[in-house]
Amino acid sequence: MNLQRLSDRQINLIMILLAGIVYVGVSLVSTAEKALASAVAFGVFFAIISVKLEIKNQNWQFWATILIFAAIHVVAIAMINFPEPRFGLVSLPFALVDGFIMWCILSWIDKRFAQTPNGTD
Repeated sequence: MNLQRLSDRQINLIMILLAGIVYVGVSLVSTAEKALASAVAFGVFFAIISVKLEIKNQNWQFWATILIFAAIHVVAIAMINFPEPRFGLVSLPFALVDGFIMWCILSWIDKRFAQTPNGTD
């Protein structure tokens, strides 16, 4: 499956489906609270990766940063005791702030380590 040939609507539907699979998978091995946090974090990561298609193919710093963020999220979700979910009222603001922080850091890395047209840095 080539993500560049899919429409935005198809990519969004795939993201929703995969976030649902993440929720169900984590809820089978853990609590519903951790499953909700995992699904929201997955959605934020998928959205950032799908929007920044132009830099993910040419920039190893993008993938290194995504891996660091993913590791931090996995550790945080495993260690934090989340309150009972209230249908996204708690997780939505955190997801927005989390996504905004990741977006800003990735944009800074993209600008900081941008390659010049002739291939030299």
